[in-house]
Amino acid sequence: MTGTDTFGGTCPNCGYRKMILRYGSEGIFHCDACPRCGFAYGCNMMDPAVEGKEFWKDTPMFKMFKVSSREELFKVTETWSEEGRDENNVFQYSEEDVKRIMHTFKAPFIFR
Repeated sequence: MTGTDTFGGTCPNCGYRKMILRYGSEGIFHCDACPRCGFAYGCNMMDPAVEGKEFWKDTPMFKMFKVSSREELFKVTETWSEEGRDENNVFQYSEEDVKRIMHTFKAPFIFR
């Protein structure tokens, strides 16, 4: 991962503790993304926010981790140790935010 990328936090939808987190300076894409349930929110200062299903359509996360799907990314995150994980998410979410973001999936699925 790059200097602004890390993992950890806790997914506000499913509780998974190995979300992909991207912190960045102004104008850089920031995001929280859960490869387990699909919860995702990302934005920068220049473009509109992307969330949920839209986030996973063409995410650079796949290229960064050399995978082609969220399922493959989930398998990668499962191999990571808890050591060094960040305790916080990039953004804070209300219950309404979580419902709105997860509503983008017709039938949300969670990899186990």
